[in-house]
Amino acid sequence: MDGKMSNKEVENKTRTSFIEEHRRRQIIDTAIKTIARDGLNQASLANIAQEAGISKGVISYYFNSKDDLIDQIVISIMEEMKDYIRERVERLDPAPEKLRRYVSSFFEFAQSNSEKYSAFIELWTTISTKDMVNPFGSLSYEQCRAYISKILQDGKKSGDFGAVDIKITATVLQGLIDGVIIQWLLDPELVDLEGCHAKVLEIIDLYMKQIKK
Repeated sequence: MDGKMSNKEVENKTRTSFIEEHRRRQIIDTAIKTIARDGLNQASLANIAQEAGISKGVISYYFNSKDDLIDQIVISIMEEMKDYIRERVERLDPAPEKLRRYVSSFFEFAQSNSEKYSAFIELWTTISTKDMVNPFGSLSYEQCRAYISKILQDGKKSGDFGAVDIKITATVLQGLIDGVIIQWLLDPELVDLEGCHAKVLEIIDLYMKQIKK
C-alpha cells in the first residue's frame, strides 16, 4: 500500500464531511430558532435536540458543550452579517454612497433575517451580563466602528467629507443603527422599521452635507 486513498475512499470521506457539515448547520439553525423564540436560558441542549428531532448525544458529538454551540452560533451570524454587508458596500465607489449602503444593509439584513438577528441580540446581551468579558460584543462593535471609520477616512481623502471626528462619528452611527433595530425587535408591531430606516438615512444625509462644508 502506498498510503494513498482510493477514489472510493475519497468519495466516502467527501460524503461524510458533507453530511457532518449539514448536521452541524442543522443544529446551529435549530438552536438559533429556539433561542430567538424561547431565550437563551430556556434553550437547553435537550430542548434544541427535541426541536431538531435528534438526540442530545448527537449535539454533543458536534459541539463540546452548550457554550461551544453558542460560540459557533455567534460566529456564524457575525460572519453572515459581515459578508452580507461587505458584498453590498464594496461594489460602490463614492464614500457617501458606501456609508448609506452600510446603514441600509443592517436594516435589510435584520428585516430579512429577524430570527437570526433576534437570537444574536439575545446572546449578545445575555452573555454581556455575565461576570466574564463578552468577547463577541466587543469584537463586533470594534469591527463595525473600523468599517465606518474606513469609509469616513476614504471620504476625507476624496474630498467628499470635510472635518469629522472619525472615532466619535463611527461610534454614534453604529449606536443609531443598533438602537433602532433593537427597539423594533422588542416591539415589532409598534416600531415602523422601514420608516425608521428612511429617517436614519435622512439624518445621515444631513450630517454628510454638514461635514462636507
